Amino acid sequence: MENVFILGGGAVFFVVLCCCFCCVCLIGMLFWYNSNSNSTNTRNMPSTNKNTNSNNNNSNNSNNNKVIPSPSQTPVVSEVQGLSLAANEILPLLSWQGNGPDQGGLVWNGVGSSAWNATYKFKCCKDGQKCSDLSNPSPKVTNNMFNCPKMRLSKGWDPVACTKNGAKVRIFRERGDGNYTDVTDTGTGWGGEKYDGQGAVFVDDQICRPKNELTKAANKILPLLSWQYNGPDQGGLVWEGEGNSAWNATYKFKCCKNGNDCGDLSNPSPKV
Repeated sequence: MENVFILGGGAVFFVVLCCCFCCVCLIGMLFWYNSNSNSTNTRNMPSTNKNTNSNNNNSNNSNNNKVIPSPSQTPVVSEVQGLSLAANEILPLLSWQGNGPDQGGLVWNGVGSSAWNATYKFKCCKDGQKCSDLSNPSPKVTNNMFNCPKMRLSKGWDPVACTKNGAKVRIFRERGDGNYTDVTDTGTGWGGEKYDGQGAVFVDDQICRPKNELTKAANKILPLLSWQYNGPDQGGLVWEGEGNSAWNATYKFKCCKNGNDCGDLSNPSPKV
């Protein structure tokens, strides 16, 4: 009986001891697991920050690499460039008798010993100082032996293109020598007035004007012409002879200056 009690007590002790050992092992495993878990999180944390920083840096670099146009890079047409564009707008509208899109009412103002053969360039000038570059050259302005053209610089009676920029046109002419001379102030407008730099029509008549004035003077003789039996003042007028046929003459007149500079012949007189 004693032996059985001893064996039974030993078995119970052994079981309790095993249970204690298992509990100790279980607690140790839990402690080890928690320890490793914290260690792993701690080790991974800097890596996460590095990735975040790296992504932020890449994002910043990407933003820095974007090209943001500055105001200076935005294409802007300067005032002078705008004036130059306007000056060149005149060329396709340029008309004279014999060429151009609108020749209505345009004439030549004289006949010379040679063809006119001129080319023109234009400038738009603002406030008399700020000017464009010279435009491209016009086609040859010429028509047989006629001189001093009346030219249209715009569509119909519209002001020249320069005026939309608050400017006036300056007109330059070349006649075979390669030199472009400013003829703006020596030309006239449609009605013979001094050209104002804005009107649709420009008459390049400086060369012809003295001759035209002489021609006008010659024509002023006609209404004053008198002879016996006709005219406004017949006082003292007589015929100096008598022939086999009637006189039946007409007269024309020419005014000359310095013996060489002459106007054209006047219109014919009535039958004398």
